[in-house]
Amino acid sequence: MDSSFSNPNLNHSKKLTMMQVASLLILWSCLIWTGVQAITSDDSSTSPLKQWNSAFAASSAQSSCLAMKYNKECVILLYRSPLSNRWKPYLSSPSAPSQSTELLGLPVTPVESSVVQHAPSWMSFPNGQVLAMTGFAADVDHLARTIQKHADNHQTIYEESMTTHSMTTKLAAVVQKVAQSGGRRPFGVQALLIGGDDIDPSRGLCIYSIDPSGSWQSWGQGASIGRYSNKLRKELAKSLSSSSSSSLEEALSQLIGCWVDTCRAENLSLSEEEDLEVLVLHRNPTNGHCGLFIVDNDHVKSTFTHLSKAASSS
Repeated sequence: MDSSFSNPNLNHSKKLTMMQVASLLILWSCLIWTGVQAITSDDSSTSPLKQWNSAFAASSAQSSCLAMKYNKECVILLYRSPLSNRWKPYLSSPSAPSQSTELLGLPVTPVESSVVQHAPSWMSFPNGQVLAMTGFAADVDHLARTIQKHADNHQTIYEESMTTHSMTTKLAAVVQKVAQSGGRRPFGVQALLIGGDDIDPSRGLCIYSIDPSGSWQSWGQGASIGRYSNKLRKELAKSLSSSSSSSLEEALSQLIGCWVDTCRAENLSLSEEEDLEVLVLHRNPTNGHCGLFIVDNDHVKSTFTHLSKAASSS
């Protein structure tokens, strides 16, 4: 007699084997279906990071920021918000307002180095660095407080300020950790940092940018983040390649002119109420100390109005 019919244990083992194979087939089918769903989903069409598209859209939805080197000792930063009187919460109590003065012929107001200026537009640090961010206001406010905490801890432990490069890599690591964490959306923020302590001394002042994935990049003569950043970068590159500024006043006009040209290229109305804020980071060539200045608001508006009328009549 055949042993397969006489041994009940062998029949039972064959049934178990068939059930295991069926279970593996079902599990394999589920994994394939999950992979197909992930590949065909809209959110993962351009990046493996979850919700990348929505985070990047939030970071470039409203405000714009543009930085340009005037020379190795001076960087001009233009921050544009679509509405005036935007929310400006102080992260620390400001001291008495500084008196207006002139910087290389430009009417400015010094920014106290001990004051952490208002987020979510920009903030300054005692060592002369400036951090500007665009995007989701709650994320900007959180990251501003986070990097301020890291800067304070570094000062307490090492008794020296963080360099701009260290601050960039630290902030990028915080953003990247959240972006790559499962189940959490990336920060809807882009950041631009400028400082007077470039790791390459021959380049003078430094400019860094960070995107919602946590990737950072060092720039040469200028950079932009936020809304219309690609167009602004192209306009700035075209302007810098065609002409150079012989004075800080001309550099200011050149920077604002890039925004005006971008508005024309994007068919944006220049008559709508906007909030333009211009900062100047200047490094003293004698002692190497950096000072931050705000360009007089009336002077910025008059320059913007003049360039807008000139663009409209051309």
